Amino acid sequence: LVSARNISVVAIIDPKDGTLKNMIRGSFVGQHSAQFYGNDKILIFDDLGSSKESFPSRILSVDLVSGTETVLFASREKFREEFFSAAGGHIDVSPDGKFALVSFSRAGKMYEIDLSKGKVTMEYTSLHRIPGTKTDVAKSDGDDVIFRP
Repeated sequence: LVSARNISVVAIIDPKDGTLKNMIRGSFVGQHSAQFYGNDKILIFDDLGSSKESFPSRILSVDLVSGTETVLFASREKFREEFFSAAGGHIDVSPDGKFALVSFSRAGKMYEIDLSKGKVTMEYTSLHRIPGTKTDVAKSDGDDVIFRP
């Protein structure tokens, strides 16, 4: 599975002979962290393809048979400004496929998302200072992170 972020394409290449098996182009823009999800779907961290109402970044499932796209999580209210990544970030799906850890590298944030409900179940904020990024903030009382279950 190959995600070509700059041209907004996800491709499936046969590992044995290198032939292109499928090329998917959808409503996603600047996607990354594409991975197989379930039997015949892929999961995508869609950086910029979301609507203005839900803000740019979202977690998207694409059915490889029908081509149907399903938004599993898009930012809302509280997470509106924070759930955005122009570049970087990663999705890690739990072994049972029910939850995903979604990280935003430059913002120093991570969320656990219940994929069936589209809800944030846990939030993690790193307070480590990384000059030139949103994490360039002063530490609070010596704590390294903010963790909200």
